[in-house]
Amino acid sequence: MSKKIIFFFILLALAIRLFPGPDKFIFTYDQARDAFISRQIIENRDLKILGPSTEVQGAHHGPLYYYFLSPFYSLSKGDPNIALIFTLLINALTIIPLAFLTQKLFKNKAITFLSLLLFTLSFEQHSYARWLSNPSPAVFFLTIFQLGLWLILINPNHLWGWFLATLGLTAAIHHQLFLLFALPVAFSTILLLGRFPRTFKPYLVGGITLLAGFSTFLVAELKFGFQTTKGFLNLLINTAASQETATEFLRAFLIRLSQVVMHNTLNINQPLGFAFFFFCLVIIVYFWKKLTKKDHLALSFLFILIFSQAILFLFSETIAAFITIGMATPIIILTSFCLVSLFKRQRFLALTFLSLIILTNLNKIISQNRLTTPLFAIQENMTLENEKKVIDTCYRLAESQPFGINTVTNPLFINTTWAYLFQWYAQEKYHFLPNWTGISQKGNLGSEVFPQDKKELEIQMLIIEPTYGIPKIWIEAAIKEEDLHSRVEKEEKIDQFVVQIRKRLSNEKKEEKLKEVDILKNKNPDSLSPAEKALLHTFNLRQQSY
Repeated sequence: MSKKIIFFFILLALAIRLFPGPDKFIFTYDQARDAFISRQIIENRDLKILGPSTEVQGAHHGPLYYYFLSPFYSLSKGDPNIALIFTLLINALTIIPLAFLTQKLFKNKAITFLSLLLFTLSFEQHSYARWLSNPSPAVFFLTIFQLGLWLILINPNHLWGWFLATLGLTAAIHHQLFLLFALPVAFSTILLLGRFPRTFKPYLVGGITLLAGFSTFLVAELKFGFQTTKGFLNLLINTAASQETATEFLRAFLIRLSQVVMHNTLNINQPLGFAFFFFCLVIIVYFWKKLTKKDHLALSFLFILIFSQAILFLFSETIAAFITIGMATPIIILTSFCLVSLFKRQRFLALTFLSLIILTNLNKIISQNRLTTPLFAIQENMTLENEKKVIDTCYRLAESQPFGINTVTNPLFINTTWAYLFQWYAQEKYHFLPNWTGISQKGNLGSEVFPQDKKELEIQMLIIEPTYGIPKIWIEAAIKEEDLHSRVEKEEKIDQFVVQIRKRLSNEKKEEKLKEVDILKNKNPDSLSPAEKALLHTFNLRQQSY
């Protein structure tokens, strides 16, 4: 494949991934946390050995993602749009290792061209590119890993193969720790299919690269008492005690396989995704006898990469939309091979499938991003664009007067997202920040951003985030607790956000409201309803802040 074609696809992928433009991407607690920590590396010269936390208590991803983000955030003075350039760029650059991998596998320009086209137009890849989160860059590094692995399978003494495989392996695990389970399975299986190196150099190259890549993990384990190891041991123990059957395990894997096929190829619905994958299997079986031994090996390689992900479904904590991130490129290559094979016998049918793949993916990219609901969103429409509108609404309603602020957030009672946004966006635009009047943020990132003046201001704002993931009982408790201090004057909705402008209660009114809380305190705790318990808990947390 010529350099010009590869460069063209990189530019096309970038152009598509820039849609729908600035600010139209998810920015939640995870993104704010990563922004705070990434900026500390350059601005505070604070080197990191731990990355973002995982679903397993005590376990963290590697810090490589923070080091990649750091210059983008620091040079832009904290602009998430500039940080997003990193994930856009690294996803588009996956075109390079994908081109080399596909060409090495089949030595067929048509298959390589189709693989680049499908990757460029993939709805899933568009979603990864516009998701400012640590799993996103793993697509690039996994493709490098797969390329290196194939080079080793063909020639066990291939030094570049060992370097690329171990580099891709460690970098991918930095961005998604659970790949520790799946990638070594693929690695060892493929090594068993081939021959082991006869010289010492491949082991040396691979060993040094692995050691360098995992060095931060080793240092972190020693420093923090092997907390990641303990976390995974608990995970294995819990998995061993799980009551899930082999049927449930297989069903979960096949559902996710169908989803990945759908989001990268025939993007209509999940059953059709599974049917299309089955159709590809039929094509491979039909042409199997006419294929060369090299093609047999290449296809077996792709199936190992796909089905090695199944081990992750043994662990319930790992079942997230992005956990099968390693499936996408082999599925795209496999689809391209099948379409080219089908074209030799049924041109119309092959072109029909290709047209449907292109149209359904473009349609999904346009329709889903108009709704600003990307594939990996937890809180729908919690985009940077809407958050800026929320902040602008607060200052407009306050009419440039000093005001206090409280928030209802996911995670509950953690104001890190709004601390980052007010510091980066509001401080520069409005030249002053509101007082923080909610529960103490001591120990949370961004706790020092808002003034901590205990003086109660007349104007108070309450921001309620999109409520998905926040139990209704706690939303009501937060609002009722705020009612003890202020009353609602006006409420405005910005998409799924709610902004309430409130006025401080008079001392008499406040004392009257607090008597209601005293009544609850004097009740037998066992007689309290869940809503009353939530209110008391919220009230006590806020009282401890002052």
